[in-house]
Amino acid sequence: MDGNRFNLEIMKEIGNAEVLVFDAIRQGKTLTDINSNIAVMDGSNGPVRVEVRGTLYGTNEVWGSSELVIRSSIDPSYVRELVAWEQSSLEIHGGVITGKEAVTAFDSSRVQILGGDLSGFRDGMRIWHNSSLEMSGGSVSGQDDGIDVDDSGSLWITGGRISGANDGLKVKGYSTTTLASGVISGQDDGISVADDAVVRISPSDAMVSGAIGVKVIDNGLAEIYGGQISGDVWAVLAEDDSQINLFGGDIQGTVATTGGTVNIVGAELTLSEDGRTVTGQTLDGSELNIPIHVDGEGTINLIATYYGDANLDGEFNSLDFVSAFVGVEYEDSVIRNSTWADGDWNGDGEFDSSDMVLAFQFGGYEQGPRAATSIRTVPEPTSWALLSVGVLAMFCRTLRKSRR
Repeated sequence: MDGNRFNLEIMKEIGNAEVLVFDAIRQGKTLTDINSNIAVMDGSNGPVRVEVRGTLYGTNEVWGSSELVIRSSIDPSYVRELVAWEQSSLEIHGGVITGKEAVTAFDSSRVQILGGDLSGFRDGMRIWHNSSLEMSGGSVSGQDDGIDVDDSGSLWITGGRISGANDGLKVKGYSTTTLASGVISGQDDGISVADDAVVRISPSDAMVSGAIGVKVIDNGLAEIYGGQISGDVWAVLAEDDSQINLFGGDIQGTVATTGGTVNIVGAELTLSEDGRTVTGQTLDGSELNIPIHVDGEGTINLIATYYGDANLDGEFNSLDFVSAFVGVEYEDSVIRNSTWADGDWNGDGEFDSSDMVLAFQFGGYEQGPRAATSIRTVPEPTSWALLSVGVLAMFCRTLRKSRR
């Protein structure tokens, strides 16, 4: 099928052209050597599935309940290369995809990345308006942010690499992200969480790095169960009424707050005499050694407790089941919507029987507080210490930006 003719039919005969494509696909054919841009929409016979093995130019779009599968290279152009609208599906297996944003998803669309090299002159990708991304391979990079997630978007990352000249991954506006594996890096923040968004780093080999590894602001929530988190200035930072729950992971750098709350949760926790280091064991028995910093506006709590302590009051009892079940998320149909407070104690984003097994496996139910003082609040440092750390943070951030 000639590429230009195909494009002309699609653009001028939206009611019928996609039916031609659908018929071709049903006969086992694949579009090749397109050399043009395409728009795929539902036809009179229903949704369309189009697989492309060729070169596409300009903005390529998929609408409705249709599917577009990319296995080819898309030459660079200064437009959004792939756009998914209105509950459509976009599947990327390979190729080089470049544009202002390599991929943009709107209106409850679904994107899967299994391979390929995606890059944007602004953001690498934008996942907005209830749209979702599942990424298991490939790479995404942006000259602003690697991936921008907003307005109840959702991400499930099990592999691949994400990088940004500003933030590697920016999650905001009631959006959710679960990082189960993969590498995320940013010149500023590895992961930035804001505006009631939730980010979860599951027990995994995931790696996150930046001037600040994970930064949470404006009522955001980050829950860290595993992975390696590193930062030139801060490994983890909570600001502006945000919250970070730290249950595990390899934290390479300082855990800090300048206005939010950080809960460091473990089996045994000890604060050094100078108030700058927390040592002990995580809930699963791993060794813990974390430098910390808190100023007058923020709070770091050390909570010695058990798996199952949903309300983080230092013990596991019937009140925690009340707290967890009130959210009605036990084995519900919404994927990866649960936090620790909702009953997700193993960090997979779900509240189900596996969390109950984990909680009872460690034997803390109705044993009372785990420690004589289960919850301790770290005092703020002196003003001279604050000044010295602030100067160091400014220097490190300036040095990192100068390397761009």
